[in-house]
Amino acid sequence: MITREIPIPEGVEARLEGRKITVKGPKGEVSRELFHRKVEIELKDDRFVVSTSGTHAGPHAMVGTFAAHITNLVKGSTEGFHYILKMVQTHFPMTVKVKGKQVFVENLLGERHPRRCNIIGTTKVNVKKDEVHVEGIDKEHVGQTAANIERMSAWNNSRDKRVFQDGILIMKKG
Repeated sequence: MITREIPIPEGVEARLEGRKITVKGPKGEVSRELFHRKVEIELKDDRFVVSTSGTHAGPHAMVGTFAAHITNLVKGSTEGFHYILKMVQTHFPMTVKVKGKQVFVENLLGERHPRRCNIIGTTKVNVKKDEVHVEGIDKEHVGQTAANIERMSAWNNSRDKRVFQDGILIMKKG
């Protein structure tokens, strides 16, 4: 039998309704539905208990995965997640703008039409000088938004990467 315990810090409210886990903290409320037929999740006093009685490697691995997801829910509701992306522009001055739920990059490598990508969930994107700050309480939404921005600024291999280093790159995760 494999068991993992995830403590719930003070000031954080947690609920377990069937397979749906909801964690509410000072930064906000985050929820996620976790299901595996051989993994049990229980809420006991001030901690989550994830366990399995299975003897195979699959359920054992899922216990660790579920524990990591629950830990991310708790961390997101208390501290949040923050990515910093750096705008690198050596040849053409690019402009990054946020309009509604989309990020636009204008004049990347001298292109005439702006590139755009979507902001996932409740993630917030701010542009400060040559940095793009992506923050929110759901780790997957924040990470996917940062990856979308980085991927949007990628370009094909028609230019020499040693000379043309323009783009937006993830510099820091936290």
